[in-house]
Amino acid sequence: MKFNLLASASSFAMGGLAMFAFPSVSNASLVCTGAYACVTQTPVVSPFSVGGSSTATINDFNNSGGKNLTDVVVTLSGGFGTTGTITYTGSGTGHFTFASTGTMTLNRFTGAPSAFPSFTLAGNATKTSYTLSHLQPSNYTGTQTSLSKTKSITSGLSGFDGTGTFLVDVVGTGGVAISGTASVATNLTTNFAPSLSVQYQYTVPVQSTPAPEPASLALLGVGLAGAGVVRRRRKAS
Repeated sequence: MKFNLLASASSFAMGGLAMFAFPSVSNASLVCTGAYACVTQTPVVSPFSVGGSSTATINDFNNSGGKNLTDVVVTLSGGFGTTGTITYTGSGTGHFTFASTGTMTLNRFTGAPSAFPSFTLAGNATKTSYTLSHLQPSNYTGTQTSLSKTKSITSGLSGFDGTGTFLVDVVGTGGVAISGTASVATNLTTNFAPSLSVQYQYTVPVQSTPAPEPASLALLGVGLAGAGVVRRRRKAS
């Protein structure tokens, strides 16, 4: 996809597909000991190009056995990569700095609880400086791998209870940022690689110890009395 850009710090949509691998970022820590326990999901979120999207399937919280959900932590992370060419279309010589930009947005989708958060990650890829003459092309490669945001939900948690699943959607948009006066045409491809984790924190039901029945107490008393008699007989002998 091509663009003619003029002025500085401009942002325009771009598309295409380029495969990149990005590290995932784990979700925030919760208290998962003592009275609390945690279960973590890392649903598959496939890479996609700008203008596309990827859908992830998340399990409901199974509250069987008296478990009570107390917190939900959602983390979206990952990044994007862009490759292609840029061409200076102004007169004379152009001096400018160029970077691709991108955003990933997490949205509720089919069956998702109303308390599930929707939020956006945004960032710039590698910034590169250029000095180009009129209609001179140059290659551009940029990556951004450190995008991450975490949301904690502590209200409306009953919507997560169940034994089924629900869907969330990650969509991506992109653009370019230019500093310095320049007219630039671009021919770029880009790809997003998101990572998602969902962690449920819940209270662990306290297992009470049943009180001994009267009959059991009576048997215990007889046993103790018998042990006392045996001891006295041994002493006497």
